Formats: sequence, structure tokens, C-alpha cells
Amino acid sequence: MKLINNYLYLDYNATAPLVKPVQDWLCEGAVYFGNPASIHQVGKKSKSLINQTIKKIQDTFNATKYDVFFHSGATEAINSVVKGFCFNALKAKESFHVFCFDVDHSSMVNQKEHVELLGGTFHVLRTHEGDFDRQEVVDALNEFKGEKLINFTYVNNENGVVWDLDEVLKVKEETGACVHVDCVQVVGKIKNWNQINLGLDYYTFSGHKFGALKGVGFTLVSKEASWTPLIRGGGQQKAMRSGTENAFSVHTINLALDYNLSHSNIERAQGVKDEIENWLIKNFGQKITIIGAKAKMRNATTIFFSVHDKNINTVMMALDMAGICASSGSACASGIIKPSRIAKAYGLSDQAATNVIRFSLSPFSQEVESIISKLDPVLSKFLS
Repeated sequence: MKLINNYLYLDYNATAPLVKPVQDWLCEGAVYFGNPASIHQVGKKSKSLINQTIKKIQDTFNATKYDVFFHSGATEAINSVVKGFCFNALKAKESFHVFCFDVDHSSMVNQKEHVELLGGTFHVLRTHEGDFDRQEVVDALNEFKGEKLINFTYVNNENGVVWDLDEVLKVKEETGACVHVDCVQVVGKIKNWNQINLGLDYYTFSGHKFGALKGVGFTLVSKEASWTPLIRGGGQQKAMRSGTENAFSVHTINLALDYNLSHSNIERAQGVKDEIENWLIKNFGQKITIIGAKAKMRNATTIFFSVHDKNINTVMMALDMAGICASSGSACASGIIKPSRIAKAYGLSDQAATNVIRFSLSPFSQEVESIISKLDPVLSKFLS
């Protein structure tokens, strides 16, 4: 946290700072180095951390009917689920089809090549002002025979739009499709974030988005889900993801979930976001477009907007020099600024979709006056 004290950090969707219990635990230096598969006491201590975290996850999401496997994060998990689905269909000698949306994360949209190499079909469905039309989705899926997998992003990483899991369940019931839910931006950022729909197949989370370490995440897998795990080896984690478990990092998920349960304040976070967004509209309304503003639901922490014809490189550099950490769309493109797919899905031109800024706020306490006072001189200068 000391590293960001001199900055205004508005990039929580990219990575959240470590929450205090994680910081404190790391500072204790209590490194649980034993192999969790070992039967001696040092190994058992590591295994106990994993078991405690599994219980915390299942209790948090009321998901005792789901298995849990840990991985390096959502990109690996999505690859595992998609390819595992394809392998399972191949094993059963069934045709298979994978569906996602134009606003999904790149790790999902970029599965097309591998799905088609394996002999399946891949389909990118269109959204409308941030939401999906359930009947359109049902009709698209029911055009195909065989096994079907569809990805839904619960909370969009760029614009914070929230989708209704009850509507997603209806899609599953009307099509028989297997459903994976990208929950990377959920923890602490929406009301009742720990209440998931228990009728869906997979839920994937990344630890560094809610205050745990980078390089660790988890996926809830319904016991009814039929898939072939991607990573094979010694059979760890019920053979869902072989390889020696990272008990040390897994424990930080336990600590971070517990902290979010007790400290995230959705009402306050929503109030801070609304005040900043209203300030932006009042002062720069003719110069910007809030992307996703007409969606049925949005999260409590994300503001995503286009600055129309301004040079985004200049604006982002000015923000950085003023000590403001923000982003231009998703943080998964190696620093390359290019048109945002999500902004393009709203009908913005290439230029307007390139000139986007995302402010993603803390789900914990942030003072709105200090944020606006730091943003004002920069945006007033470069957006006027």
C-alpha cells in the first residue's frame, strides 16, 4: 500500500492492492513451503491452508454443491473450461459449439482458433447497449445440434455492466447449454456479490482483482458438469487441475474474501461513483460519452467513457504525470492502445473507441472530494 500512497489509484479493475490481512500475513514471513501432497506434517500444514480456503469459498457463495479448483487466474481457467468442453465432446463423438459475446474478455473471444482446430464451431453473439436479448441467444443456440457451451460475463471488466444470472439460467433451461460465468469483476463490486445462481455450471474468479496475490484464482465447478480437465498430471485437485498446488497464494484468497465480506461497502462505493460520474457529465458532458450508461444494471465502481476526438495518449500521459493511475480500456493488451471492442459494440467509431478512459474505484472507502480535486485540473485542461 505504501507504493500507492502518493498516487490516486483508479485502476482496481486491472489489479486491486493487497488487502491488509494479506499484507500482514506476508510480513509475518510464515512461508508454508511443504508440498500439499506430502504426508508429513509440513505438507499437511500446506494442505490445511487449501482445505480452509475451499471451505471459505463454498461458504461465501453457498456453493457446497460445487467442486473448487485453483489455477493461475481467469485466462487459464477459461482455456481449461473451453478446451475441456471440446475434449469431452470429442471423446463422446458429439459435434460441439462454443458461444460468447462481443463484450466478453479477450481470453474468451480468442478461443475461436483452437475451437475450430479441434473441429467445433465458434460464435460471437452481439449485444445491445450492454445487454443481451435472451430470445436471440436462445434462438442462436437452438440452431445447432450437439454439445453447446456459452460464456456470460457477470460484470464487464471495462464498463461495469452487470448481467442478470436469472436470465442466464433461463437460457440454460431453454437450450440445454453448458454455461460458464466470468466472475472476475464481481467480488465487492455489486450488491449481494456472493449470491450466485446455483443452477449454472462454472464460475471463475481471479484473486488479484479483490486483494489476493496475482497468479492465483479459482473456479467453481458444478458436480453435474461434464468436462475433461485440460491439465493432466499427478491427479491433484481431484484431477481437475494437476500440478503441485500453490498453497501460499491460495491462502491469500481466503484472507481477501473474508476482508471483502466484512469491509466492502457497496452503498458508499456507489455514492462515490455516482458523484464522480455526475461531475464528469456536468463539466464535460458535450466532450464525453459514458459507455454503458443505458444498461439495466451497472456495478458500483466503474466509469468508462470516450473523450471523442481528443488524443488519448496525451490525456493518459497527463493523468499519469499528475499521479493518477487510470487505464484506457482493458489492462490485458500489453500497454497497446487500440480501439476497445467493448466501446465498438456500442457503435462508437474506431477513433472514439480508441479514445476511452476507465476509472475503476475501490469498493472500500475513497473520498470523493479528493478524487475530483485531483482530476479537475487535468481534465479541464485537456477536455476543454
